Amino acid sequence: MEIHRSAHKHGVTDRQILHALDHARLVADLDDDTTPARTLVLGPDPAGNMLELIVLHFDDGRDMVIHAMPMRRQYENLLPPQEPPT
Repeated sequence: MEIHRSAHKHGVTDRQILHALDHARLVADLDDDTTPARTLVLGPDPAGNMLELIVLHFDDGRDMVIHAMPMRRQYENLLPPQEPPT
């Protein structure tokens, strides 16, 4: 996974981005007919703070995170309910 420098605009580190990707709670294709295709990813950083990421998917198989920031409230309703710990 490539991480573009624009993904650091809001102070999110590579480590936080990779953790959010590895522990994603939502991965949703953005149906906007753009090329390259884009995906919204919502996942926690190592401290449990939710991040919103935008990932580009290129025809040559590369994936690149271009946007990372603390998750905005507008996305909270997209998250699946968490199961209580057992």
